[in-house]
Amino acid sequence: MPSKIDNLLILLNKDSVNVYATYSNDEIIVENIKRQCPYCNRRKIYVHEWNGRTLHFYDIQNVRVKVPRYECARCGRIFMADLTSIVDKSANFTNNFKEGLLNKFIETDIALFQAKYDMERRYKHVISHQSIENYILELSKELKYTPLASRGYLLFDVQWIKLKKKCKYRFALYELYQD
Repeated sequence: MPSKIDNLLILLNKDSVNVYATYSNDEIIVENIKRQCPYCNRRKIYVHEWNGRTLHFYDIQNVRVKVPRYECARCGRIFMADLTSIVDKSANFTNNFKEGLLNKFIETDIALFQAKYDMERRYKHVISHQSIENYILELSKELKYTPLASRGYLLFDVQWIKLKKKCKYRFALYELYQD
């Protein structure tokens, strides 16, 4: 039976195009497959230092990985391993997390704030509902939507307005599909 580490390594290596993950000395290390300077395309680079990074997967929570920062021997520039196939730049929630969240919305028809509280219970830290909404909107562009399927549904929205330096909100209720 595969352990949590084995599942994580399979998950990291399955989705990644240009990095691979290994496990040694109780640490998960994510390195470039093709070690080459992105600025001058020279292959002679060496590890400058190691950075720790926390990644959040849907099934595995709070994984601490070590990512090397490389230095080019020719131009002297420093760059990191490219993790964009696993996680967006400057983000901690992986693409796997976003897809799992979208599948949860599709399968269970859960509300946005309920998903926020479920994720808070799962990860033990605050995830904003706006981030969850952005992930869903980003990934749901590929879903097929027919307006006739939503006939008869009402949509409820809250709009924040800043009047005289005070934030107030108003409620809006309208039909989702109109002829």
